[in-house]
This record gives sequence, structure tokens and C-alpha cells, in this order.
Amino acid sequence: MRFAAKILAVHLILFALAFAQSAPPAPTGLQSYTWSTGALLWWHNDNDVDSYQIQVSTNSLSFIPLVGPSTSNSAFAFANGLTSGTKYYWRVRGVHNNTSGAWSAISSFTTSGSAPGLPSPPTLVSPTSGATGVSTSPTLTWNASTGANIYALQVSTSSSFSSNVENQSSISGTSYSLSGLANNTQYYWHVNATNAGGTSQYSTTWNFTTIVVAPAAPILSSPADTSSGISTAPTLSWIQVSGATSYTLQVSTSSGFTTMVVNQ
Repeated sequence: MRFAAKILAVHLILFALAFAQSAPPAPTGLQSYTWSTGALLWWHNDNDVDSYQIQVSTNSLSFIPLVGPSTSNSAFAFANGLTSGTKYYWRVRGVHNNTSGAWSAISSFTTSGSAPGLPSPPTLVSPTSGATGVSTSPTLTWNASTGANIYALQVSTSSSFSSNVENQSSISGTSYSLSGLANNTQYYWHVNATNAGGTSQYSTTWNFTTIVVAPAAPILSSPADTSSGISTAPTLSWIQVSGATSYTLQVSTSSGFTTMVVNQ
């Protein structure tokens, strides 16, 4: 019986660990833009979240959702069909591997104003299209679209964006810093803009190629280290380094190379 209890306890611990790893954290950074009959809601995106569940209500205590939306595949949603001049409460949670995370803190908004027109697609700024030698941790920038509240960015190794290495849907500014890109790889990127009027088409697609990997240090071949009796016109040789396009050679009478006999 004790052995069976220990096995059960281990299973319960493993289940709890698996749940903790798959359940996404509560979303943060809740923001809203309202008009008389609706609101644009957005929050910080989590790349590990598959979708989001949203609740909008006029009651912050029981939080019985009275109006949509209920789900979103992006880190923003439109709440339509609301009553003008009314205070609403809302919250959101992420879903990953069919496991729901914790609800966010409750935020509120009051409907008023009018919805703006659809924003125009953003104009990309940098890195310029076709740029090479770009850092593997670049910052992508674009110009603001008039009236836009949030931007969505896609980065891919495919010009068709069939799969993305970055897919951000709720960027509040006009830049985004990437990290962990592969060396000597071509990437494609584009951006769209969203406001209460809807989401624009994506911008023109640009591409850039990241910097190549720095070559390894060459291994010297001959003359051998500490050898003596060498000709006054020796041939110095080393093992070829994969990917290297040129080499720099320094010869000095000082181990600190403070003065050079050869610097080629």
C-alpha cells in the first residue's frame, strides 16, 4: 500500500509539473480604445499562447460575460454591439496545448466617441530591403500609420510567410527587437496596422540577410613552434579555415606584437 501511495504521489507531482509548464501566465498590459458601440481591446502577446479567451461584462463581481468576443487567435479583439455611454469590465486569459492559464487582472472602459477609418499599411524603414550583414539581433522599424493603435509583425525565412520565426500581433510602438536569428540567413518581414476601424493590409514585404559566422582562428602549420635554424626567407603556412575569404598575417620580434616585421 505504501508503494502504491508513493507511485500515486509521483504521478500527481508529474501531472502538476506538466500543467504548470503548459498553462500560460496571466496576460498583462491590457489597453482599450472605445467608440459609442464598441471597443478595440489589446494586451501583451505571448509567443507560447495558441489562442486567447476574452470576457466582457457590465458586472465586475460575478463577471457573467454579457457580450463578445469570446476567443481570439491574436493579442487583440473587437467588442462590438455595446451600449453607448456604458462602463464595461473585461479580462483575458491564454490557452496553450488546450490548457487555459490564469485570468488577467480586470480592466474597464466606457463607450464613447466614434470609430476612425481603416489605417493605411505601414511604411517600412529599416533594415532596408536587401540589406546584408545584418545583426542576428536586429531592431525592425517602420513609420507610424495615422490613427493606428497597434501593429502586427511577421518575420519568416519564406517570402510566402508559410511559417514564421516571429509573429507579434499587438505591438504598440513602431519598432520591434528580434533575437536569436540564424547567421547568413535571408529573412522576410512585413507589418500591418489596426485601429477601431479594422486592420490594414500588410505593408510591402522587405528582406534582409544576417551576418555570416566569424571564422575560427587558423591553426599554424609551419615552421613548427620554437623551431630554429629557419631560413631568412621562410614560407609560413597554416591550415585553411572553413568559410574564410582572406587572412591577416603578422610577424614580429616581440611576443606582444608591439612592432611588426610583416603586417599583411
